[in-house]
Amino acid sequence: MISLVETWTKPTDSLEIEGFKAIHRRNCNDTRKPFGQITYLKNDLKYENITERCEYSGKDHIEYCSIKIDDICTISVYNSPNSSFDVLKRHINEVISI
Repeated sequence: MISLVETWTKPTDSLEIEGFKAIHRRNCNDTRKPFGQITYLKNDLKYENITERCEYSGKDHIEYCSIKIDDICTISVYNSPNSSFDVLKRHINEVISI
């Protein structure tokens, strides 16, 4: 699994990795900025999406996705340096309770 955060990517950008498939991707809409997340998984691995979330409100910006492969749950999180620690804790508690 490869997880990239703050990718600055736009929907037209091609970021293919041989032998991997993009299972989650969030891009910048119009202008490149410190935003975006891409999660790749090896082509032959089976997985289950658990949750994807993006919250952007003023200074708080957090996004994450989680997947399950067999008995392992993997969570990829981006938390903006301007976001409060309480926002991060709330989202982590939310995703681990699923």
